Amino acid sequence: MDHLCDIPATSRQFRPLVRYPCYIQAVQNLPLVSRCLAQLINNLVDRAIVANDQIHLIGFSLGGQVAGQTANYVKRKMKRITGLDPAKPLFILGPDSRRLDKGDADFVDVIHTDVFGRGYLRAAGHVDFYPNFGAKQPGCMEENMQDPSSCNHERAPRFYAESINTTVGFWARQCSGWLLQLLTLCPTTGAQALLGYHVSDELRGSYFLQTASKSPYALGKMQDVDNRQTLAKFHLNFDHNEIDDDYEPQLLEAFLELEAVKVVVKMDESELDKRLNWIYREEDEPLSRNLIK
Repeated sequence: MDHLCDIPATSRQFRPLVRYPCYIQAVQNLPLVSRCLAQLINNLVDRAIVANDQIHLIGFSLGGQVAGQTANYVKRKMKRITGLDPAKPLFILGPDSRRLDKGDADFVDVIHTDVFGRGYLRAAGHVDFYPNFGAKQPGCMEENMQDPSSCNHERAPRFYAESINTTVGFWARQCSGWLLQLLTLCPTTGAQALLGYHVSDELRGSYFLQTASKSPYALGKMQDVDNRQTLAKFHLNFDHNEIDDDYEPQLLEAFLELEAVKVVVKMDESELDKRLNWIYREEDEPLSRNLIK
């Protein structure tokens, strides 16, 4: 295990470290995975194979937390990290160094799709998107009746993948808080912003949108409905989030918090600077073709 970083860093090498259902063991292995990924990034940038401002980490579930922890070990701050419903169990009360947050890259965007289960309700990035309130994704009860939460969770990467080439876009509106949005006490007119690959790195705050129940999920721009008279009846402070930053719902069975899990990482710091041996393998060649499919 100490020499895991000697091998090429691809998703296939790390699958044995995060096997389902051994979730606690997977969390214990994340620091090692993150250090190996940081070593790869450091090598790519040091050798001028990739410019640092072109580095964009995208992580789903535990992968979102891997992206956050990788920021602890790279030599240069990354340009962008996208968290796709970053995993919640064992990370709720952990320090920022162990979970994704907006300090991990110049720009961090997060998509929340399962806030009552496997993902976060609290904001984790510079901009956070909550499709369908980030809770119950339409169509998931029919798609996976036994475990709709799993379906909710997996919608995040589906939305992001579709956002790359959609012609209509996942358009969202800003609201100061999740609870205000749930109570329909947010403005329903004004500027809208894109979720996903084409997100503006100037966005800040929380954004909400609706999606379709099946692919294609994007619904395009939302219709303007003037609700200013309704909002005028309430004395709302849109700069204040009514849900405390420390609040986090958990409807699934309880997990130990991260501090209760002993994380063991056996790796010398010099490993992060170790030059990787680049080996050409014919089986790696179809990667670009697979991405096009």
